[in-house]
Amino acid sequence: MADASIVATYGTSVLSSTWLLNIFEALFLCAFVGLFEEGLVRVLLFCGILSRGGGSRNGLVVAAFVSSLVFGAIHVLPVRGTIDNLLLVQMLLKTVQAGLIGLLLASTFLRTHSYYGVALVHCLADFLLFVPEVIFDTVGTSGGYVSQTGGIEAIVFIVSYVFAVVLYLPAVFKSMRLLDDALVPDYGCFVECWVPRESEAFVPNASPLPPDGLAPAPVPAPAPSPLSSQGFRSAPVPLPPSQTAPGESTQRRMVPQYPPGWPRG
Repeated sequence: MADASIVATYGTSVLSSTWLLNIFEALFLCAFVGLFEEGLVRVLLFCGILSRGGGSRNGLVVAAFVSSLVFGAIHVLPVRGTIDNLLLVQMLLKTVQAGLIGLLLASTFLRTHSYYGVALVHCLADFLLFVPEVIFDTVGTSGGYVSQTGGIEAIVFIVSYVFAVVLYLPAVFKSMRLLDDALVPDYGCFVECWVPRESEAFVPNASPLPPDGLAPAPVPAPAPSPLSSQGFRSAPVPLPPSQTAPGESTQRRMVPQYPPGWPRG
């Protein structure tokens, strides 16, 4: 016999009859949401701020935090009616919780320059949270990100968000390290040389790589010694003191260096 709480939540039929189709639909939806939200927040907003302030380390940090705050705020559903204290706390905690995820995505995007990479991470994160609802066919019954009914349900949301924020603290420290090691200046994806860096060796605090076509010129090989009028090269060789004239330096003298078979006249 099914557990009473499961029956109360999901009904007598625990699994949806179309759970496999629901999974594919959820995957498509999460892929669309990941591409849309990353394009809106990371590409347009984040890179837009970088285009103005990406010339300094503080500009990178401000762009990451502002875009992350907006990313967290858009995950709070519009509420109707009076906003009481419990609802306000839920909205603030949800903004912080989603904003911490946005900070990690922003720093990863700044490090890798890969839009599709962060969109894929966003898609998988949403999909893993969405799978239980599509399997049990309870989509839309959870009430969104906040509870407007108050009571014990609102308390559960608040405790869950506090727990999530604590779990995300290591990700925040990782994000700050990525921002601290990011290459400066970085003016975002609207400049021509902003290309993915997945094949680039990560060297903290390294100088930016030059764009294609602007690589440093190779160091030329030393030019050979000039040919004399007789066709052989001259090279400095040491001479013994017995072969030096009075008052002449005994260190080195330019003497002819004959090619093989050349007459020593």
